[in-house]
Amino acid sequence: MNKRYIIICFLLLISSINFLFAGPFSGAYITPKLNYKNEVLNKTNNVELGKLPDLDKNNYVGAGFALGYDFFRVTRLVPLRIDFEYMFDYNLSKNQSFMQSFLGNIYYDINIFFLNNDELDVVTSKSLFNRNPNMTIYIGLAFGNRLYQSIENKYLLNRSSIMYGVNTGITYNVNDWFAIDIGYRYLKGFGFRESHDVLFGTRFTLL
Repeated sequence: MNKRYIIICFLLLISSINFLFAGPFSGAYITPKLNYKNEVLNKTNNVELGKLPDLDKNNYVGAGFALGYDFFRVTRLVPLRIDFEYMFDYNLSKNQSFMQSFLGNIYYDINIFFLNNDELDVVTSKSLFNRNPNMTIYIGLAFGNRLYQSIENKYLLNRSSIMYGVNTGITYNVNDWFAIDIGYRYLKGFGFRESHDVLFGTRFTLL
């Protein structure tokens, strides 16, 4: 490809990114997270002799981060967020066993504003329009991939599987750029029966 076209495409990309994140309500954020996971596996794949498969339960603790974008901070009309999350979890139930997961999430936010008593008669929709919400209750969808890894006989064994599920949680905005997030996630996928995640995060708005 001609170098001139590469330069033009690069400049267009930079200008579009600047346009997207411009303004006082730009919504790019990063969220460090801690995670507790309870996972249920089927030891057997088929029902044998009329009995249900045996269940193998594992507990994990982990940490990771998410990079996201809050459309409400820009539009003040679209209460949606998207983010991409990486998480590393260590298996408490089995030695030398751990998991890495990569998830894309989309959230619908129910934003809550707190008002003082002296504001009740004077507050306007325009003044609320310029505020960030004090608290948010959210629901969402998750889709991604997980990589289960274990060390057996000095060999690293890998098993990858697709997963999908739902999120819910509460966010408290301490100020315009810092928030505390507590969430729950239910996941299903290929290679495991289900998992229940409890997540704690601190969200930092970058722009």
